[in-house]
Amino acid sequence: PEGVIHKKLLGVALYNVVVLTSFRALRMTSEIKDTTPPNVDFKDKTQQHRQCKKKSCCLLADKVPARYILSALFFIGNMSLVTTRNGFTFAIVVMVNSSSRVTPVNQTASYQLCPTSGSGNTSAQDVQGELEWSESLKGILLGAYAYGYIITQIAGGVLEQKLGGKIVYGTGMLLTAVLNVLGPVASRTSPWAMFAVRFCMGLVSAVLFPTLYGIWGRWAPPTERTKLLAFCYIGLPLGNIVNFPLASYLAAELGWPFIFYIPGCFVAIWLVAWILLAYDSPAKHPRILQEEQKYIEDSIGTTKQKPKVPWRKVLTSLPVWALIVGHFSSNWGNYFLATQLPNYMKNVLGFSIRANGLLSALPPALAMVSLLTSSFAADRLIQGRKIPKVWIRRGFVITGFTAVVTCGIVLANL
Repeated sequence: PEGVIHKKLLGVALYNVVVLTSFRALRMTSEIKDTTPPNVDFKDKTQQHRQCKKKSCCLLADKVPARYILSALFFIGNMSLVTTRNGFTFAIVVMVNSSSRVTPVNQTASYQLCPTSGSGNTSAQDVQGELEWSESLKGILLGAYAYGYIITQIAGGVLEQKLGGKIVYGTGMLLTAVLNVLGPVASRTSPWAMFAVRFCMGLVSAVLFPTLYGIWGRWAPPTERTKLLAFCYIGLPLGNIVNFPLASYLAAELGWPFIFYIPGCFVAIWLVAWILLAYDSPAKHPRILQEEQKYIEDSIGTTKQKPKVPWRKVLTSLPVWALIVGHFSSNWGNYFLATQLPNYMKNVLGFSIRANGLLSALPPALAMVSLLTSSFAADRLIQGRKIPKVWIRRGFVITGFTAVVTCGIVLANL
């Protein structure tokens, strides 16, 4: 019948419409997929994927490898830390009136020519501080930072694991700067108020270096570890290079309280960059390239289960005690120079404030050069694989300590 034929023709027509519509939809989808150039490599796709993520406020941070950005942050952070904590070692020289107790020993013409070459140096040398602190009290105050610093070392590592290195390091830097700004008020109130401030500064800043090591444990490939850590640590001697001349300038031109205020501004600026650019691990970094993340994680490796620390074996290990003794000796020399050199330059050798700042910066300047060259040399030797890694590190440690002992013996007999 005609009705059946019409129904069949209508069904065939609808079938053709559906087939054609589906075919056109598939064709349009394939054309959209084919718009991606065939020669785009994996790196370009990664960069396109990266552009879809959160962008940085600093264009340079999107182009430089993330581990180098982190190293630069630690470098500037260490430099700011040194100017914050060591400013007091120079400030105490101009804060305290010491003219009635100590007579300079450089009374011959050969010593007088260098430190007093100009009216500016002579006038600066005649300025005396407003506080009356004995030498023994000055020693106690200079040591207050270390008394607090020794207490929270292990706590810093625990906090880094629990809260994350970004929070712990940033908070430690902030509290250290805030306490340092309170220095002028505390010192004028009471020497024991200043002791409390310096003691608390030691407590909060002691968490910084354990946190630094914890963060680099997830960021530094083994073949780059020495170089990256060395670049961070260059900020320590560079901080002293900046600290002593800056403190001498501030004391001579603006007054000794500004030795405490200006480093706090440095830390505030650094803290903004730290919040924006630092992350606990490559996996948490929103802008890191996948190639860099894979390179870091494959180099370091991942451990699914946290191993238990064998504290008994650690505390009875001869290599561990060798490291402790070596670290103690190194820190003793560094802190001795940092705390006593400005006082020795002024009260024993009689140098002016400005000359004192410049001459006190010489040891950390040479330390920075040595640290930089030795780190690159150590990494090059490790990559060459001709000498065992342990003997490379032993060799550099022995060379460094031998040079320090030799210089000490020469200075003692001048």
